[in-house]
Amino acid sequence: MKTDLVEQRIADAIRQQLLAKGLTEAKPADLVVHFHLGAANKNQVTSYPAGWYGMGTRRVVTHYKEGTLIIDLNDRLAKAMVWHGIYRDDESKASKIRDKLPDHVKKLFEKYPPKP
Repeated sequence: MKTDLVEQRIADAIRQQLLAKGLTEAKPADLVVHFHLGAANKNQVTSYPAGWYGMGTRRVVTHYKEGTLIIDLNDRLAKAMVWHGIYRDDESKASKIRDKLPDHVKKLFEKYPPKP
């Protein structure tokens, strides 16, 4: 799922959100942006009563893939993290994730800048 096109979409969405927050692009930059995109296999276990009089227990295991987008904003001069955002999605189709990336990034940046 992680391709140059997906990374470019994420970078463009981040740029758009930062510009919407009033930041400007400059060289050298005061703020450095790093992002990571990954996926992990996850399991969810659900237990409920089963058998005669509900004395037994039945467990159902649901397997799913969780995608995670992490965005870090760092102060270049202070070499310190200014903001850290994480978005998780359990959508299994890569095309749907790709199409929703701008919305995911927008949702993340609703929490930026951090409240004092």
